[in-house]
Amino acid sequence: MHELERALERHQRAIAALEREQDAQREKLLEIEDASHLKSWVDGNARAIVETLAESCPPEDRWHLENAESNLRFASSETDERLGEQAARARTEIARIDRRIDEAHDAWSRKCRALEARGEKRSDADWKW
Repeated sequence: MHELERALERHQRAIAALEREQDAQREKLLEIEDASHLKSWVDGNARAIVETLAESCPPEDRWHLENAESNLRFASSETDERLGEQAARARTEIARIDRRIDEAHDAWSRKCRALEARGEKRSDADWKW
């Protein structure tokens, strides 16, 4: 097996590994987005429950509901922030992997051009990634 074939195999393995890593990050991002949608649904239901309870709650007990509502808002805000941070990290990692894949393809193209310049012939299969 000549140098170009070995280089192509290494390149293909490296790209496959990066693509698996990228798929894992995309799956993670989808899970975060799903969690965010579910959290929004729960928030809406919790607010509706508090509003319904407030209608029948004696005035002297309203502070319990107001406290519960305040705690729900705080927890919701904290969760939104954490989910947002996790999603941002996943998007950043996906972009980083995209750059690494592009760099690997560029390196492969440079390698092929260098080998061609030395007179080594290539087949069309050698250029595929």
